[in-house]
Amino acid sequence: TVIPLRWDNRMAGHTYGVEAWGELQVPAAWRVSAAATYLDGKFRFAAGASGLLGPRQAGNDPKYQARLTSTLDLGPAVTLHTALRYVSAMPEPRLPAYIELNGRLGWALSERLELSVAGANLLHRRHREYVDGAEIPRSIYAELQWRF
Repeated sequence: TVIPLRWDNRMAGHTYGVEAWGELQVPAAWRVSAAATYLDGKFRFAAGASGLLGPRQAGNDPKYQARLTSTLDLGPAVTLHTALRYVSAMPEPRLPAYIELNGRLGWALSERLELSVAGANLLHRRHREYVDGAEIPRSIYAELQWRF
C-alpha cells in the first residue's frame, strides 16, 4: 500500500521593506559608512492548511537592522577598522535585540605581509543571533597575512 504524502506549508503572504546606505570620506584618511534596513511581512495559511508549525515557519526576521563602519588610516601602514551593528528583536519565537562592535587594527609590514589584532562581539561576553543557535562568544585574535 502506498500512502500519499504531501508536504507544503500552504501559506500566502507578502514582504516589503526598504534599505538605505551611504558613505562619507571625511578627510582622505577616514571613511565612514552607514546602512539601515526595514523588513516586514504578513503571512496567513491558505484554506485546508494544517498549520502544523505555525506562521513562524515563514521566517523569524528582525524588522530593523543598522550598521555603522569606520576605517581610519593612522599612517601609511596602519589602519583601524570598526563596525557597530544593531539588530532588532525577532518576534516569534522571541529573541532580544542586540548591539555589537567589531574592530581590527592592521599594520602592513610590507606589500605582502600584514599583522593585525582584531576583536568580534566586543560589547558582550556572548549573545545569541538565532533562537535555536549557539551563543556567540566575544573573540580576540591576532592574524598574520602573507600574500603571494
